[in-house]
Amino acid sequence: FGQKEDEDAVYLSAITRHFRPEFVNRLDSVVVFGSLNQEDIRAITRKELDELSQREGFAKRQIDIQFSEKVVSYIASIGFDVRYGARPLQRAVEQSLMTPIANWLLQHPKSENCRLQVDYQDRLVIEQQNLT
Repeated sequence: FGQKEDEDAVYLSAITRHFRPEFVNRLDSVVVFGSLNQEDIRAITRKELDELSQREGFAKRQIDIQFSEKVVSYIASIGFDVRYGARPLQRAVEQSLMTPIANWLLQHPKSENCRLQVDYQDRLVIEQQNLT
């Protein structure tokens, strides 16, 4: 119950030792960010993939995109950096998913009202399933 207050006191003590009182008095609060675990990274990856699948171009063409868990794992592994956290994730999604999907759509310009099943098996695999 009192653990959070103890942690806050430790951080505040470190801040007061390092910074001048004039600066410390200007702080409204101290927010401590913990490191991301593997499940956090996968959840952020799923969120990015959900946002990707909701883009306007896919909706206009009635294209539903489904990503396998292997894709989630792959993107999570290349989009996470110990130093920068999940910041590189959007770049990984753009380069490793969006570009191949865009190329696939260019090769299949009449694809509409379908589902794209995206999987990863040593490379990205995109399969079309008609919904009609």
